[in-house]
Amino acid sequence: MSFLKIFSVGVLGFSLAACAVPTSVSLVPLQQQTIEYDQGNTIVISDGLDLTLAALVPPNENFNDRISLIVSITNKGSEKINIGPADFEVKFSGSKRIALLNEGQLRREAEKAAAWANFAQGLATGLSNAAAQQNAYSQSYGTVSSSSGYATYSGTTYNPAAAQAQINYNNQQMQNNLAKIEARKQASLKKTNAILKLTTLSPGENTAGRLVFDALPIENNSNRYTISFSKDGGHKFTFKHFKNSK
Repeated sequence: MSFLKIFSVGVLGFSLAACAVPTSVSLVPLQQQTIEYDQGNTIVISDGLDLTLAALVPPNENFNDRISLIVSITNKGSEKINIGPADFEVKFSGSKRIALLNEGQLRREAEKAAAWANFAQGLATGLSNAAAQQNAYSQSYGTVSSSSGYATYSGTTYNPAAAQAQINYNNQQMQNNLAKIEARKQASLKKTNAILKLTTLSPGENTAGRLVFDALPIENNSNRYTISFSKDGGHKFTFKHFKNSK
C-alpha cells in the first residue's frame, strides 16, 4: 500500500512560516536502511526484528522555522505494542536534544493566531469606517459680489450615502477576511490532527503520523538532525535542513 495512502494525502500540507531564504529538508539514509519511492517522494525504511519504520519528508512544504517528518510504523511481530511520540527523540548534531511539539501546543497556536487575526481585522475595519465617515464631509468656499463690495463664504456638507457605501464595502471585506481566517484555522486544526498519537498496534497493523519540532538557525548552510526510536532495539533516521541555492 502507498505510504501516502497509509498516512492520508489530505493532511500532508502543513502550514509553516516563510523566511527570506527558503530552506529544504532531505533524509540521509544509513547504511543498513533501504530507500523506496512513492509518487516521486523518497521514503527511508528501517527494518527491525518486530517493527518496520518508514520516514518521509512531507512534500511541498517550507521548513524555515519548523520541521516535520512523517513516520510510519508497522508491527510485524506476534505481540501487541504501544507506539507514541514519547518513543521518539530528536537531537541536533548528535547531542543537543530538541523537544517535539505536541498536538495541544499546535492547536493552541492555531487558535491564538486566529484570535489575533480577528482582532486586527476588526480594528482595521473600525478605523476604515471612521475614515469613511470623516471623508463624507466636504468643505465649500466661494466669493459673492454686490454693489457694496465682495464677501467670501464657506460651508460644510455631509454625504451620508457616500459614507454608508464605503462602510458597507469595508464591512463586506471584513466578513470575507474573517471567513478566510476561519478557513485557515480549520485547515491548521485538521493538519494538527495528523500528529502521531499513542496507538496500540496489533500484529500486522500500521499507524502513521507527524513528528514536528522547531528548527534551529542553520549553521554553515545546513544542520543535521537525528530522530531516534527507542523500541525494537532502536531505529534512527538522519536528515539535514539546508538553505536552498539561489
